[in-house]
Amino acid sequence: ETSREEEYKSLFDYAVSAYNKKEFKTSYCSFHSVAYGYKIENTELAYNAKYFLAIHLLNGLGISKNSKEALNLFEE
Repeated sequence: ETSREEEYKSLFDYAVSAYNKKEFKTSYCSFHSVAYGYKIENTELAYNAKYFLAIHLLNGLGISKNSKEALNLFEE
């Protein structure tokens, strides 16, 4: 399982890098993969990814704005 966690951590870091470069479609997809990844739910990494997904949705970054879905993610 450790290697899987390392893979998700690498993907999260990649997503942050893409976000910082304003490559929002890439960062959204990568954060989504981390947030809902296999056997990673309810981990700090998944919650951090959901936070970034909410930011994308709230501001329409790489995806259509969806304030309701963003608020749902913030509440998780």
